[in-house]
Amino acid sequence: MPLRFWKRAKMKLYWCLILLCVLVTFTGCSVKDTATTGKVPLEIERKGKSMSKNDLLEMVKKQDGVVLEVKEIGVINGRKLKADIIEPKELPSEKRPAIIFLHGGFYRMGSPEQFRAQAVFFASVYGCYTLSLDYSLTPEGRLWPCPALEAAYAMRWVRSIAKEKNIDPNRIVLSGGSAGGHLSVIVAANAQTGRYPVTGGCDSFSSRPDAVVIFNGYFDLVKYPLDKQVQTMIGSQYPDEVTATVKELSTVYHVDNKFPPVLQMVGTKDPFCKQSVEFHEKLLSIGVHSEIETYEDRGHG
Repeated sequence: MPLRFWKRAKMKLYWCLILLCVLVTFTGCSVKDTATTGKVPLEIERKGKSMSKNDLLEMVKKQDGVVLEVKEIGVINGRKLKADIIEPKELPSEKRPAIIFLHGGFYRMGSPEQFRAQAVFFASVYGCYTLSLDYSLTPEGRLWPCPALEAAYAMRWVRSIAKEKNIDPNRIVLSGGSAGGHLSVIVAANAQTGRYPVTGGCDSFSSRPDAVVIFNGYFDLVKYPLDKQVQTMIGSQYPDEVTATVKELSTVYHVDNKFPPVLQMVGTKDPFCKQSVEFHEKLLSIGVHSEIETYEDRGHG
């Protein structure tokens, strides 16, 4: 593992414990403090044994009790779509949740490894099936909406293997950071609007996540412009095309009361913090369950 991965492991572990609050009702595992106080637990139970945060960090470092497979899950518009899949070495006897992770990097960079710590944590401790998607990036010449088509397909693909992998098809979480957070909301909204076509197969399965967990995402490119980045995403500088895509990518305007529950995590010094709060307020205003955790003096990522 690269050194930078482990330098950020403690922060990622804390994110894991926050995300645990979303999944606690999905599993039969014991979580101390969370159910009664709503706070992040300092200890959890793994196979009946209490584990501290240091124990968990060591477990993640060793990738204890899990197997990693880099798997080709399909072909989308001629591109082989791969994903890092991490799951327990032994298939759980009870139906379990699945989590699909989408990395950040504003559609230009990043890799599935960004969520390795979280994937190991949930697979090892709670038996979850985890998939971190290697979606298309602009340097490959794969322009928008390729990432959206691929992420939606990954949702359908996981549901298609639910019986084989003992996954509960009604407990599938879509989670992403930065661009991955934005992409998560795009996929969830598109499941209702049908803006993007179903591509790649598994057509009979839904791409709608049952919950969305976002780390430092962005949602309103009309109010908070990122036009240069959008130009790169679509391979065009024509004002009409850029303006149309900016509206399309501004997910705050495309959600409705059927949107799945949302948990956001963002630092107060993150440039996307304000729009994250506004997105949270928009969801509440239309009757969607939404929670947001802010972290003082934390920046982006």
